[in-house]
Amino acid sequence: MASILLKQYLHVKKPQQSLYMLFTQQPIRRRRSFSNNKKQKKKSEILKSVRGTTDIFSQQSFERRAIIDQAINSVKKYGYNEIQTPTIEYTDVFTKSLGTTSDIISKEMFAWEDSKGRNISLRPENTASIARAMISSGRIHNNANLPERLYYHGSMFRRERPQKGRLREFTQFGVESIGTISTHEDIDVLSMAYDYLSNLGFYNNNYNNESNKGNCIKTTLLINTLGDHASRNNYQELLNEYFNAHKEGLSSDSQRRLENNNVLRILDSKSREDIAIVKNAPLFSESLTIDAKERFNEVLNGLNVLEIPYKVDERLVRGLDYYNHTVFEFVKEEGAGVGQSGTILAGGRYDSLYATMGGPSVPAIGWAAGIERLHILLEEDIDGNDPVNTSTSNFLHKVRNEKINQENNIAIMLIPLIDKKMESNNKEKLLNISLSTTYQLRKKLKNCISRNETKEYIVYRSRDLKDNTVSIKKSMKWANENHVKYVIFLGEEEMIQDKLTLKNMSNGKQQLLTLDEIMEMVKV
Repeated sequence: MASILLKQYLHVKKPQQSLYMLFTQQPIRRRRSFSNNKKQKKKSEILKSVRGTTDIFSQQSFERRAIIDQAINSVKKYGYNEIQTPTIEYTDVFTKSLGTTSDIISKEMFAWEDSKGRNISLRPENTASIARAMISSGRIHNNANLPERLYYHGSMFRRERPQKGRLREFTQFGVESIGTISTHEDIDVLSMAYDYLSNLGFYNNNYNNESNKGNCIKTTLLINTLGDHASRNNYQELLNEYFNAHKEGLSSDSQRRLENNNVLRILDSKSREDIAIVKNAPLFSESLTIDAKERFNEVLNGLNVLEIPYKVDERLVRGLDYYNHTVFEFVKEEGAGVGQSGTILAGGRYDSLYATMGGPSVPAIGWAAGIERLHILLEEDIDGNDPVNTSTSNFLHKVRNEKINQENNIAIMLIPLIDKKMESNNKEKLLNISLSTTYQLRKKLKNCISRNETKEYIVYRSRDLKDNTVSIKKSMKWANENHVKYVIFLGEEEMIQDKLTLKNMSNGKQQLLTLDEIMEMVKV
């Protein structure tokens, strides 16, 4: 075969053909120049982030961290403590709590089977994980631990279509109040959410004053009750009868929910055909027991006492199976603004969850908010992209000023004076001294509180250190751009005298000083 192909090669008419082409029966591409190869690099070869995830760098990270810190400060005033749960759980944790027919379980879970055949999932939400933690640790069985008031923040995962404000990996902050059935706990949890959003700029402290209503991101608290167990059963019977009569007009998803006796979820559907039918569905208030009505009225009265504005929405249901009694959503007014939903923060009461997951019957209530969504809304407000309101939220503006305003820090930069002509022994010695000096500065200034107790010390080493040489020009340019207060020069002369040259960048004054003298000079 090889000899036949060789003869064919010797008699080919096209000069661009080759022996390689005959053996492989494929033409080979002309070799590109090295420079063109770089430009022609296939996009498929470039590593990308997974769809529905995002990378967060300095400025965004700083701002989102500030949003989380504000949440922590708000809930700590109500006596909440932090809890951290694993990112992965056994899938049963969620199927038992969320229901096997829920959209999260049936469509949105990231789940797999491990090497031993156990079903594992990335957590889609954290309420079920915290319930599992309370049960498995035994804390739920000890009345001395109750009520337990916990907050959390971290990544959640849902396999849904990515869009603005809705990612497959997203950061959530939430609270769980465990062990109290009182309506006063409902009111506390609602007021805590209201305080948090007010601090971010979604409400104004003088909201009830007509002249101040524009000085915030217009937000509405929607609230409803899903009643007790008897109320829920009564309502499900009414809905089953109603939706079966309109079954042909429902979306395929809602028809499946109807068949699975999961009719409450139809009320939460965003499908156009469902919305038209849901509009005329029976209201939950028609099925509430007397006790459930009285309980809901107590919650509303408490909100009135605290002057927290709200709107009762009898169509409001939460998307998870475990909710009962009080459910609520804080939504942005006049359009969603982010993704398909205008929801900013949401939650409710879930008194049967712990028993469903194998623990004792313990009441609980909580809420959660997506940090990315909050951040986007605050950005729209401050950047003037939101036609409803422009630049009225002070929170993000203050955060950005804090990041930009380097006056709050005392930045020091050490530049080793090294060039190519320097002897290798001296170069190595000077580099080692520069490393030691910056380390000592950081160590000594770490516990050094400035005289006005508002400033922090940051110590840089020259950013331009290539091939053991330093460009003074580039280093000084970087120092100016980054608001460095003092520059320390270390050269052969300084090395001989065991001193350092300190330059005050504000007045240009230079002094030859010891390290201890520099420590005194930089204190303010």
